[in-house]
Amino acid sequence: MRQQVRITLISLLCLIVSLKTQGQDGPLILKTGFGIPEISNVAVGLQYMQAQFVVGFGYLPLPEDVITARFADIYLHLLGSSRFTSIHPWYLRAGISGFREKTPRWIDRFSYLNLRMGRSFHLNKQLAIEFDLGAAFELSYSREEIVPTTRWFSIDFPVLPGIGTRLVYRIGL
Repeated sequence: MRQQVRITLISLLCLIVSLKTQGQDGPLILKTGFGIPEISNVAVGLQYMQAQFVVGFGYLPLPEDVITARFADIYLHLLGSSRFTSIHPWYLRAGISGFREKTPRWIDRFSYLNLRMGRSFHLNKQLAIEFDLGAAFELSYSREEIVPTTRWFSIDFPVLPGIGTRLVYRIGL
C-alpha cells in the first residue's frame, strides 16, 4: 500500500507540472497549514475551473518522535460565491495520505482515505484561508520494531477526524 500512495503522489505532482508547463489557464496554488492527518504541511496544486489538484508534505518533529506525511487531494468547489474570484467557496475534498511516525523503538506507517467538506474565505483575488472537516479512514497500517517492546495495551483508531486549516496563495490569477 505504501508503494501505491507514493505512486499516486508522484503521478499527481507530474500531472500538475505537466498541465502548468502546457500553458493551462489555471493558477498555480501554494498552501501551508495544519491538519489531521497531514500535520504541519506545505502543498502545491493547480486550479482548473472549479477543481483543484494538490500534493503536499507534512512534518512534525517531537522530542522523541518524527512524524511525516505525504498527501494528494482533489477539491471540487461546488457552492456559493465570492466577490473576489469566480471560485466557489464551499468545496468537497477527497484524497489519500501516507503517514509515518518514527520513534526510538518503532516505525509506524499508515495510509488514509480523506473525505471532507470545507469553505474558503477569499481575502482578495490571490489569498484565501481554508477550513475543512470530515473523516480519515485507515486503509493500511504496519509497524517495524527497532527495539523489541512489550505492549501493555493497544489502541486502534480506524477512523480519525479529518480537520484542517490552510493559508492559500494563488499565483497567476
